[in-house]
Amino acid sequence: MKRRPELMALRYLQLLGVGIAALGVAAAMGYYPTLRLGGGEAVRAMFAGCGVALIAGGVGIIPVCTARFSELDPAAVTNRVLLSTALRMVVALAITLSVVLSGWFPKAPLLVWIAIAYVVTLLADTVYLVGILKVTQPRKKP
Repeated sequence: MKRRPELMALRYLQLLGVGIAALGVAAAMGYYPTLRLGGGEAVRAMFAGCGVALIAGGVGIIPVCTARFSELDPAAVTNRVLLSTALRMVVALAITLSVVLSGWFPKAPLLVWIAIAYVVTLLADTVYLVGILKVTQPRKKP
């Protein structure tokens, strides 16, 4: 059975929304400390770091969004999640390398905020996906 594209898009938008909300909370909590410690340039680097993590997360969740969890065995679900994590890491490293080498932002706050935003989005997506998997995975009887 083919998965309907609108359901895949809905799951993608839900996961992206969870990541955006989590990054919004992290940026709101870190705005004043970043401004105080590094000034306006550090705040720009904070937003750039959040953007890097959001793009990496957006690309990384594609394998998970295209999966039909109710029809996959647990090993296939695990492989999809691991592929998603690896893809997110590769994209994050590639974008981080290009942004750091560009010299547009101060390196220290940029790298700190990329790391913070990466962990925040990964945690938010993981919590949301665990909720989806609990609902869609059939329980095996002992």
